[in-house]
Amino acid sequence: MDRKILLTITMLVSNREDTLEKCLHSLKHLLDTVSSELIVVDTAGNRACMDIVRQYTDKIVEFAWCDDFAAARNAGVEKAVGDWLMFLDDDEWFEDTRGLENFFLSGKYQKFCAATYIQRNYFERDGSRFNDFTATRLIRREKDARFVGKIHEYLWPVRYPICDLDDYVHHYGYIFESEQKRIEHSWRNIKPLLEIYHENPKDFHAAAQLLQEYWGVGECFSLIELAKKMRNSKGCWKESGVVFTSYATVMEMKAYIRQQRYRDGYEEGRRILDDKEISILSRGCVLNQIIACCFQMEKYEEALSYIREYKKALKMWEEYPQKKRMDLFNVAADYLVAEEMGRFSLLRLHIYVQQKKWEEAGRSIRSVNWKKEKKRILVNTAEDIIATLEKVDYNEKYIAALEYMTGQEALKYSLYTATDKTEGEERIRILKYFSQLPMQDEELCRYHLIYAGIVGDIAAADEALKKMGEKNYTFFQENESYWDSLLVLDIDLNVYMKLSLYEFMEMLGRLWQCLEEEVCEKVYLCLIRGIEKNDIKYIYISAIRMEKKLLIRQDEMTEVEEIWQELLALAQHLVVCASFLYKEDVFLGEMVKAIPPSYQFGWYIMQADTVRKENLHLFFMKVADAAKAYPIMKELCKKIICGMADAEK
Repeated sequence: MDRKILLTITMLVSNREDTLEKCLHSLKHLLDTVSSELIVVDTAGNRACMDIVRQYTDKIVEFAWCDDFAAARNAGVEKAVGDWLMFLDDDEWFEDTRGLENFFLSGKYQKFCAATYIQRNYFERDGSRFNDFTATRLIRREKDARFVGKIHEYLWPVRYPICDLDDYVHHYGYIFESEQKRIEHSWRNIKPLLEIYHENPKDFHAAAQLLQEYWGVGECFSLIELAKKMRNSKGCWKESGVVFTSYATVMEMKAYIRQQRYRDGYEEGRRILDDKEISILSRGCVLNQIIACCFQMEKYEEALSYIREYKKALKMWEEYPQKKRMDLFNVAADYLVAEEMGRFSLLRLHIYVQQKKWEEAGRSIRSVNWKKEKKRILVNTAEDIIATLEKVDYNEKYIAALEYMTGQEALKYSLYTATDKTEGEERIRILKYFSQLPMQDEELCRYHLIYAGIVGDIAAADEALKKMGEKNYTFFQENESYWDSLLVLDIDLNVYMKLSLYEFMEMLGRLWQCLEEEVCEKVYLCLIRGIEKNDIKYIYISAIRMEKKLLIRQDEMTEVEEIWQELLALAQHLVVCASFLYKEDVFLGEMVKAIPPSYQFGWYIMQADTVRKENLHLFFMKVADAAKAYPIMKELCKKIICGMADAEK
């Protein structure tokens, strides 16, 4: 006996062997459970694909492709006998069909004229980025039921009521081999969509699809022109047109912002908001976008006013019962969600910082749910937070903001840069907050140590230094406050450093070149703690200290004997270091040129000293060799040679 067919599923099949099997397999339980049929329209004549299809159905319609998706779909509809029609493509597959099955098996379908399910469109192969599109893919089959549109086709007519199902299909059709391929695909779509729109300017579905493609190729001027036409059409906010007009207003504003035409966006946004017929969706999204324009134009008071309006619009949208039906293109996910209030709190924060309204700025920070904040931080948020915390009284609620910011790789260094610019009492206030955060990176360890020095907490300093050792962070910090704390706390830094002599000397040498003499003196005083004077580390630290002092004073030094004694003392320290690091035979002949320049300099100066009284010519040659080996000492060596030469005359 022939069974009554409740559901007809139609599918276009071309050349997608890789996804066809997944698609058909995902329908199997539905086909077995619900009285249904599967009709496949073969648009490519691919034998391999048809072999796969025949494992699931023998209802195959051959169709000569004519660049008309609706015509191909309708070829399948003509063969349909089910009470309901459903369609999908061969590059999408269901995760689960239990919702669909229950819709028919429970008899629920009898109360509706159409139903939707979700098309999950992926933009990355690994599935990490996607959006959900509510697609009306099922309708009750009536005599006039058909597909409309050469491209981006859809079932028509769609009558109410409509049931929203939670089932969804995976769709990877919007992933392209390259950006160029994606753009080419959009341009191919634009031509037939323009033809459809020109044939019927009231086809808002085609117009909205055209807006989408214009956006994809960056054709903002055409997008804006089309969006205005849609928005100014008679009855655009009525019945089915409201869905597409809402989308048009959002895309028009989006195009202005992409082009950085903030004034145009601001003025057009105001005109849109003045239209009393606009939808709840359009109003909420445009408020969001006009706030962005106000912010860029520094119309701060208007931005604050629109934020208050946005909050009301968001509440209305959240309570709106037909959200899925209205938001066909899923724009609310970007513009009309509760998370946006967190971003607007940060926008308010920036405005209040600019206006120096510190209490209001503090409230803005506290109003953000930092534990739920999702990448909606403004570029100047870090600086705004630090500027605010400098001015407001201590409140532990601010710790959540700092904890969030320091947990984001892309944000935390802006926060640290702003912190390092602070001074005085304000800096102490900021460091108090940081001292309560986990020491998860080098900068936070440094802040813990600095604050420990300020408050005299040796135990906290000990903990910070141990953490630095565990994490292999450098102890040779360029920050002066770091060394101030070590000095104040009278800490022997060498206890915590597990460095080889070579690492110690190399890292200290690099640090020494970066610091001013005053800071170098603090480093020197910290590092010589606990070291014997005959220890090679002590001698090396003393050598680079002497060198820096000499270089700073070289322009004012005129007494030849004083210069010579200073150079000789430095050379003696350098030669001791070199003797400790290298074998004795390295100082013989040309081998000396293989050691670092500073050690060569020391060796030549020592040699010069041995012949100074007996052979002045050889003395000059050795001093010249020293200058050549280590050019930074060239001026001092020149003073020695010229001064002694003049004395001889």
